[in-house]
Amino acid sequence: MYLSYVTIRGKSYISDISNERRHDMNELLWMTHPEYAILSLDELGIRDICFVAKESGSKPTGAPWYQHEKLYQNPDNNILITQNNFLVRNIAIHPQCRVKYLWDCPRQPDISREQWYRYESPVLGTESPFYMRHVNVDGNLNGLTVSCYMWTNMSFHAHGNLTSSSKPSPAEVEWIYSDQLVWVYFPISPGEKICGVWVLTLPGGLATVAIYTTLGRSRIFGSYQESEHRSDIKLQRLNGSPDGYVKSIYYNDLRPKPTERDLRLAVVSTKETTVAVPEDPPWPIGKVPVAGRQIGQDWFHSQAILKNVQSIDTCKHRTTGICLGILLHYEDSTREALGQWRFDHNIEVMDKQEVPHQINLCLGYVESIPCVTDICFGSGVDDPRWVAIAMRGCLVWWFSKLGGLVVHEDDTL
Repeated sequence: MYLSYVTIRGKSYISDISNERRHDMNELLWMTHPEYAILSLDELGIRDICFVAKESGSKPTGAPWYQHEKLYQNPDNNILITQNNFLVRNIAIHPQCRVKYLWDCPRQPDISREQWYRYESPVLGTESPFYMRHVNVDGNLNGLTVSCYMWTNMSFHAHGNLTSSSKPSPAEVEWIYSDQLVWVYFPISPGEKICGVWVLTLPGGLATVAIYTTLGRSRIFGSYQESEHRSDIKLQRLNGSPDGYVKSIYYNDLRPKPTERDLRLAVVSTKETTVAVPEDPPWPIGKVPVAGRQIGQDWFHSQAILKNVQSIDTCKHRTTGICLGILLHYEDSTREALGQWRFDHNIEVMDKQEVPHQINLCLGYVESIPCVTDICFGSGVDDPRWVAIAMRGCLVWWFSKLGGLVVHEDDTL
């Protein structure tokens, strides 16, 4: 097989392909009996192609997507090539089969069917493949952020050293979908690992992810469901006790102008040890405050104890200045997030020597939705709009896109 290349906007693409050498063509070298063909591609065309053994991956080309195709020793197997005057747009290794998945990594992950959510289900009304992104959740993971809309998840972002290490960026996600997303941050402490993963599906088909860690912490990345509405929710566990720790989470990328979220999800785990994981994800205990139920929108739940808090960081909206959420640092080096947390908004870090003795919240409204308009620590503020919370008991923060309702112990503020 012979290839020629062209450079467009600083990137190399295959411009022609043939089984006969022509002028300025390079021979594509491969092993005697390759098992897989790997195409690297983007929205414009095919960047490169290689033929490898099963355990090998493609050489990284800087392309955003990779197509992995198993080869069959069939001399009559024809490859269908689609090209225009400038470059090769598509190479169909098996023209009779529809490509189901493209991956954002050169090496195709080894995922068992039991750790897939809706692997076989086709895309309704389209022949487009699923574009599978991944986040690595092992190693030096500091936290996981999930963008949510109603009862489904749009993107996953892994963080190391308090910075995002995943694509696309939150700004790109908002541009692709909308700015009506709710961002849920789940901090991970040193030595803590994700060991339980579930997908929860509503009767209408919307699905969201839940996780569980080795410290017994859990999070459902979806709006709060009252106990009387949970019986119709279907659970599928992707990682349980015998699967070990979760190494990576794969999910289908948002394409421009999606009509409806059609979630696909898979996990890769260590399989090397047995860990304690409950059969079902733990549900938070509580009820949406009356002020929230009267508005008629979805609310998300977060909760943390206030004992042994060493410092508190705050996240404020970059344009309105309202307090989206707080991040609590404890004496044992663990952390909990209350409300939303966006690393690309305004983060105020408390001096680690400044131990908070109370939390002062200024309560107000934005777009007729109750919210926390401001926050400070230390002595109280002489203003009826401000409420002081002592550092004891439990603090529950109900939140939506901009809203915030705070409950301290049994008192609605």
